[in-house]
Amino acid sequence: MPKVEKITSSMFDDLYATYLEQDDPMSTKHDWRRLFTQYHPDHDCLGYVLIENSKIVGMLGMIFSQRRIAGQQFDFCNTHSWFVDEPYRGHSLRLMRPSLKLNGFVLTDFSATPDVVKISNRLGYHQIDGRLQVLLPSWRRTPMTTENFEIITNVNEIRCFATEAEQKLMEDHPSPAFGCLMVRDNNRNCLVLHSTVKRHWQDYCYVLYVSNISLFAESSFQIRFHLTRQTQTRYVAVDARRFATVKLPSSFKIPASTIQLVRGDGVDPSKVDALYSEVAFLRLTTMPSVSHALRNSWRLNKGDQR
Repeated sequence: MPKVEKITSSMFDDLYATYLEQDDPMSTKHDWRRLFTQYHPDHDCLGYVLIENSKIVGMLGMIFSQRRIAGQQFDFCNTHSWFVDEPYRGHSLRLMRPSLKLNGFVLTDFSATPDVVKISNRLGYHQIDGRLQVLLPSWRRTPMTTENFEIITNVNEIRCFATEAEQKLMEDHPSPAFGCLMVRDNNRNCLVLHSTVKRHWQDYCYVLYVSNISLFAESSFQIRFHLTRQTQTRYVAVDARRFATVKLPSSFKIPASTIQLVRGDGVDPSKVDALYSEVAFLRLTTMPSVSHALRNSWRLNKGDQR
């Protein structure tokens, strides 16, 4: 019977050559290494492997992080890259069991395959709203909302206004793979972390994290003006569930191409983002792959524009 062991940093080259490189040729080895980096201050676990006769025959990656949501601290474990060689498929669930035994953790999976969804449903996961909200371009600079309104794009200047927790987010998601800006309006700040997704029929800016949903919504035209120019893309996309309580003008919603799952009590699913996941670190797209889906969704959502 194969043994279950923790993934160590020394295993990365073997895992990359065996499973990861062929799974996503568009991601570099450096991109994949981000998924096998410690982000949680108290957890160095990177996932688990199945080993038989000193050979890796299966793996499940895990990204641990600590997030502050609505004033409360939560521990997250995002699972990704679940591979098991055919002769050992009967041992697949042994890789998942350690995560199910974590006390007080919120478990996430943002790129579950249909087979994984069936398994995860039996293990207590539930599906969350994975729709994207596409913000149509702002072709001209919109006037500032107040006299003290400003958008800062210089990273060093942003750090001066960012909280300690926000600075940690910025350190874990550095340039050039990720970008950031900060909106300031009187005594309110809003940190925005984003990436450029190049896997779709048209490149787009994907907003991964927003610290102040209300301020983002109020200044969405100014933000999308800056983001499209920063990233040299045509439009901005956000997770619709994160903005369910506010209006985002000149936007429409489309279904995601992946099923997104969460397991854990005490956290509002609408507050869960993919900042510490394979979606962020590999800059994956959750946009439907067929271009006409955008046109169809536009027609279907005319009555539901925000």
